[in-house]
Amino acid sequence: MTVRARRTWPACALGLQMLVAACGGSSTGPTPPPTGPVVSSITPASGPSVGGTRVTIAGQRFDATATVAIGGADAKNVTFVSATQLTAVTGPRSTGPADVAVTVAGERGVLANGFTYTSSSVTNAEPVVTSLTAVGSRPDEPAGFADANEELTVTAVVTDAETPVSDLTFQWSADAGTFTGTGSSVTWKAPALFGAPTITKITLTVIERYTGTDATGNPVSREHRVSAVTSVSVHDSEKEIGDLATAFLTDFSNSSISPEAAVRYFYDGCSGKAAELQDIKDNRATYVINSHKLGTPRVSVDFEGTCAFRARKADACVSMSCEWHSTEIASGDNGVARGTCYLTSVYRDDKWQLCNSEFEGATSFRTAFMR
Repeated sequence: MTVRARRTWPACALGLQMLVAACGGSSTGPTPPPTGPVVSSITPASGPSVGGTRVTIAGQRFDATATVAIGGADAKNVTFVSATQLTAVTGPRSTGPADVAVTVAGERGVLANGFTYTSSSVTNAEPVVTSLTAVGSRPDEPAGFADANEELTVTAVVTDAETPVSDLTFQWSADAGTFTGTGSSVTWKAPALFGAPTITKITLTVIERYTGTDATGNPVSREHRVSAVTSVSVHDSEKEIGDLATAFLTDFSNSSISPEAAVRYFYDGCSGKAAELQDIKDNRATYVINSHKLGTPRVSVDFEGTCAFRARKADACVSMSCEWHSTEIASGDNGVARGTCYLTSVYRDDKWQLCNSEFEGATSFRTAFMR
């Protein structure tokens, strides 16, 4: 009898065979779940090269951090609707097919040639400056007036058919003075004066930047520039008005100056001019003024205000001491009229002008020099 040895398998090999049989004969592990966004469609699938087309993008695994680029041009106003839908507005790009790309958490999904940019033309109207005003802070102060070193609010009213006013650029400049602030309303400080009143021009340039198209219909950057100008008459009001009052009373006291010339500083629209002209004629028919003395004018500016003496309406009030040494023509008597002169002034035609003149005598032998 022949005895044969039995072949034995190592325990480890047998265990491996059993494990392979239990796993269906494969040693590969389970497939991991897909990650990253997927872009499946875009609606509409075409739009003008200048951009501005509102699109809806369908796909998978979108979230609120998603960004969109179409043909490399970043889309605007990207809105997360759901994990399968986004909305956006196309940016400008050259004509032709463009990939639609959505990026979420650093991963990117692409729909190749999903959108087509088409040739387009753009009609863009210029901005319109409907008004430009410069106004001080004092009640009833007229627009376009300033005293030296006064701060005015300069305001532009601007409209534009395509661009919000907040997206326009406002550039301010002036012959003199300084600006504070930006936008459609700024503060302008009038310059100091070193002489006569001056007219200062304030210029506003409104710039609209937009995407237009070239001759081939491709997008290009363009801009409109529109300018407007307003003028401000800058004064040293107290000095000007005081000088007018002194000049008039000096002429009044000088018989070589005609009555008509003496009232040349009065505004034609004031009834006080005609009244003062007659007073000068009457005075010179009765008296000869030998000498006079005038004090320092005290001036207060109050547009559309009321002066204390006889409640005269005016833009400015003046008072100053006055004294005349005169001879009465009929009797040859000499005398002195001493008291206070009260004058009013109005701002008309971009300049200060006198309006009324009154005299309140303190001591005199005659006081009929002035109304």
